[in-house]
Amino acid sequence: MSHTASITQPDAELPLPAAQGWRVLGVLSTLLAFASISTDLYLPALPTMARDLGTDAGTMEFTVAGYLIGFSLGQLLWGTLGPATGGAGRSQSGWSCS
Repeated sequence: MSHTASITQPDAELPLPAAQGWRVLGVLSTLLAFASISTDLYLPALPTMARDLGTDAGTMEFTVAGYLIGFSLGQLLWGTLGPATGGAGRSQSGWSCS
């Protein structure tokens, strides 16, 4: 007696309604803008921060490099963990950090 495994096709993903699609686009655009906005706000303050902290501007530039490295590593980490953990886990851990 042979058993044949039935192969089931996953349900086709339904398209998002137009209103929800625009909301998702708005949220993603806002999240992507954080890196640019944060550096644009941070860079003009570097000379003042260097003076207040008693260091030179060159040393303070390491903080910008550290931020960009941390931001990119965070995207790599969450991007690879996304499919494994699902959206709920990422949302809960993100809210717990804030």
